[in-house]
Amino acid sequence: MDMNNEFIDGIWFAVQHIVVVRDMPVVAAGIIKESELSIDDCKAAQKRSGSFDKQMRKFIKTELE
Repeated sequence: MDMNNEFIDGIWFAVQHIVVVRDMPVVAAGIIKESELSIDDCKAAQKRSGSFDKQMRKFIKTELE
C-alpha cells in the first residue's frame, strides 16, 4: 500500500495524542497495525513532526519494533 505523507501524518498525529495524552500505547500500536504503517513510516512521520520526540521514539522502540 502506498500512502501519502499527509495521510500517514494524520494517523501519526492521532497516535501521538493517544500515547502522550491518554497514555494508551497498546491502543496506539493497534492503530498503527490496522493502518498498515511500517516502522519506517512511523519513524519518518515522527521526524517530520518533531513533537513529543522522546516519548514517541520510546513508543516506536518498545511497542512497534
